[in-house]
Amino acid sequence: MIDNMFRRAVPTTATPVPAPPYAPTSSTSTFDPNTLTNPIQIAGSSASFNTLLHSNRIVVVFFTSDTCPPCGMIAPVFKQIAEDKNRPGVAFVEVNMQNSMTGAAAVAREWGITATPTFLFFLDGTKRSELKGANAPELKTQVDLLFFEAFPPHPHTKLDLPTIRKTSLSPIIYTQPPNFDAALAKLSSFVDASPNVADKDSCKRTVSDAVAPKLKARFPPTGGKDKSAVPPNLTPDFLTGFAKVSRDLLNALPAAELFPVIDLWRIAVLDAEVANWLSLSSARADGKETDITGLIFSKVREAQDSSPSGAPRNLLLTTLRLASNCFAHTTLARHVLTPSATAISPTPPRSLLTSILVPALLHDDVSTRTAAASLAFDVAAYVQKPLMEQARNGNNMSANQNIDGQSDGEWEVEMISALVEALGKEDASEEVVHRLTASLAFITHLSPYFSDSLGPLLEVLSAKDVLYRKLEAGGCGEKGVVKDEIRRLIRETGSLSYSAV
Repeated sequence: MIDNMFRRAVPTTATPVPAPPYAPTSSTSTFDPNTLTNPIQIAGSSASFNTLLHSNRIVVVFFTSDTCPPCGMIAPVFKQIAEDKNRPGVAFVEVNMQNSMTGAAAVAREWGITATPTFLFFLDGTKRSELKGANAPELKTQVDLLFFEAFPPHPHTKLDLPTIRKTSLSPIIYTQPPNFDAALAKLSSFVDASPNVADKDSCKRTVSDAVAPKLKARFPPTGGKDKSAVPPNLTPDFLTGFAKVSRDLLNALPAAELFPVIDLWRIAVLDAEVANWLSLSSARADGKETDITGLIFSKVREAQDSSPSGAPRNLLLTTLRLASNCFAHTTLARHVLTPSATAISPTPPRSLLTSILVPALLHDDVSTRTAAASLAFDVAAYVQKPLMEQARNGNNMSANQNIDGQSDGEWEVEMISALVEALGKEDASEEVVHRLTASLAFITHLSPYFSDSLGPLLEVLSAKDVLYRKLEAGGCGEKGVVKDEIRRLIRETGSLSYSAV
């Protein structure tokens, strides 16, 4: 099919001085949100036409006329292609030549258009080919060729990776409710012993009489669920009160005594309303006071930085599980992975989360490493999901694009480095190896930074050797990795190395 594309393309003939090469700037938007409903833009003058050429990588132009029957036949095809291919950096443009005195007619004269329908195809401001007539198959072919040149398929799409592509992208979450009575007793003893809690009785009353009963009713023990009972709504007023008492406790208690509070939020964020409420904290006037996930992550990082042994185990383990549960809902996942500073946090939320995750991957305690590997899986799956959707739709990302603000080269380099190091040192738990390998595969698989950054990095880190050692005796347990599914995943992830492409 590609050969046919090249064979049938009409060579470019002499044209007026072409538009300057594509050079997007911060001051010129390359994507109009309105095109989501009307993906075809109208060029009524040379100025508007040249602006489109300057600000888009791909421009497909349809020269038409109201009195042209073939134009009416091909117009729905052009519109459907525009809807299917609509994305930032791409413009589908209509130039109506009906009135010879209009600016649109001037554009047609400028480009030597004498008949309709005629299509021009531009890449980076340069005309690549031309199509005359209402030839729908050829129009589709020429558009596909243009996209293939501008956004070549990721090299890994050519590899046979059935295990990676069939691995579920659903997050690993912790749904077991805490033992509320035990958590309350523990928290009460911590409050009583603390010299920093101002109003101990009020604090304990709020947690025991308002917070815990509602959470207990919303998340009853697995064996004690009443299927006919309607779970209570966790309203904004309730959440504001819960956040206030939590903030007071998080700021008053020592790091080793924070885990009961965090465990309450660990189960609470599984509620969609709680997740949405937390995700909108930066948009509220009291956002700094109610951004509980940000405060918790900050407290854990402070504990890590203040002690050679790192954060207390219970604090770290509970926080890692809370962070994993944040991925139960897209809104909160997006919030905790925000890559830039916000109105309420000078430190980007993703930086906070990563600063907790990376050292936890190497923790001495296997339960903590398992929780860290689970969180790494959730993060990587969240990044992988939109890339998979793009690939299925034939829209391949380039390194200057960013899906949902979550993918960038420097962060991916940090994650890949941490995952390979953790894999190299993990010789006890096959489950940890499984989750680390899946995380590595997800970040590497369709990354737009693979060729320039990640591939060379994987080669420098000898990632393939690190992975394949897990299959050998002593690489993970006495016999190495045993489960066939994990062994297949390791081999496929190893094939993503730079030299294999």
